[in-house]
Amino acid sequence: MKKLFIISLFLLLVLPNFYKVEAATYSAGALIAREGVEAATVYYIGSDGKKYIFPDSKTYFTWYENFDNVKKVSLSVLDEYPDGGTVPYRGGVRLITHSDTAKIYGVEPGGIIRWLKDAQTAENLYGPTWYTLVQDVLPGFFSVSYTIGPELSNTLPTGTVVKTGNTYYYIEEGKRRAFDVNSLSYNNLTADNILELDTISTYPLGPALSGKINTLTTVNYKSSQPQTTVNTNQKLTVNDFLSAVVRLECYRDTTTGEEEFGNGSGYLYKTKIETTGPIKYFVATNHHVIDDPDFSHCNAGVYTADNKIIGWYRTDGPSYSKFNDYTDFALLELMEKRHYITDTPEILESIHAQFAEISELNYIVSLSSTSYCQESTPMVTNVFVIGYPASGMTSKIKEGIPIPIPQVSKIITTGIISGYLNVHASLPYTEYFTTTSIDAGNSGGLALAEINDTLCVLGQPTWVQQGVYANQGIIQNIQNIEYKY
Repeated sequence: MKKLFIISLFLLLVLPNFYKVEAATYSAGALIAREGVEAATVYYIGSDGKKYIFPDSKTYFTWYENFDNVKKVSLSVLDEYPDGGTVPYRGGVRLITHSDTAKIYGVEPGGIIRWLKDAQTAENLYGPTWYTLVQDVLPGFFSVSYTIGPELSNTLPTGTVVKTGNTYYYIEEGKRRAFDVNSLSYNNLTADNILELDTISTYPLGPALSGKINTLTTVNYKSSQPQTTVNTNQKLTVNDFLSAVVRLECYRDTTTGEEEFGNGSGYLYKTKIETTGPIKYFVATNHHVIDDPDFSHCNAGVYTADNKIIGWYRTDGPSYSKFNDYTDFALLELMEKRHYITDTPEILESIHAQFAEISELNYIVSLSSTSYCQESTPMVTNVFVIGYPASGMTSKIKEGIPIPIPQVSKIITTGIISGYLNVHASLPYTEYFTTTSIDAGNSGGLALAEINDTLCVLGQPTWVQQGVYANQGIIQNIQNIEYKY
């Protein structure tokens, strides 16, 4: 009887605590670690309610001076928060590398890392003791915690706080912004987080800063979960994108006037060039489509899925254009309704009245679009390429008005993702090889991928030759286009 009493008392005192489940009560920004464990792993609670791991103490101390605000919690509380991913180094504080590479990187907010190509560049930017800033990160966490950005050459990475004399500056996109010394504590900055240099007078001076700076105080984290198509509320089909793909007829200036030199495809694209500026409307295409030293403009033809005219529009010269071994991209701003079969004002007025306004066109593809594919779409995913193959133009008379009609309408070709192409360190995401047919006419158009019974924007096809891959179809990842442009 006495033995049974002891067992009953044990169950009463111990088991309730063992099975006790505590509610998750910690909000975004909290730091938690398992109680009763020496040197326990610290987690950051993200705004999505998930917990993000600090891979090691070196990473942690770029964000915090000590462990005073870390809450010790039970295992059951830890389990209340799903695993989200990792926390990278705080931007601008250290240089990083790992044991399986000779490369050294600067870090920017968001876990963007930028390669320092040699010791001289590092010394020019960080001073003669630059090597004291270098820390090793765990190789296993490197690829999941960081995204490779452009190479560092002339300026320190965004997020760096520099002290010159008695003045503090915050580096932001190559500019120096005076930083109130009284704000150091607001931003969890200690002397160990600040780079001391003799001068940074070559950096353009931007507006002064004071108080809390989000990029300094907001802990960044990177999800370890594979990203899927963002738009889950709508099933997108090929028909949703057909009127967003345009036909381009491009012209050069000559001594006798304008002369057509080529044609290709593009897609409608809207964005703000400046954060506070107005929305502008563009055609995105390949650079090689407009590659002529005397390039003047393109005319963009927009058609419905069944090849009915929506409008023709004149573009300006390129607002942005880039062409090298790993980029074949251009943005042409849409300027006005355009028709080049006739210059008779009365006929033009009648034709233009039938055309949709530029702002009313189909801009399903745009920066921060919800229709983008995941950052690295799986192999053997079905791919659709929409474009206009190389062909001339003809016209027909409709109610007395000449209407341009492509000899061949927009074409859809299909295939799969057949491989990945990591073309340059400055591009954070892989590009794609595809079995889909891509030629000189439909390059510059739009590549879609089929995921979970819906379509998403994979990127922009290009027929640019890249070494031994000249015969491969190549798709520029839409995530790289958004990242760089």
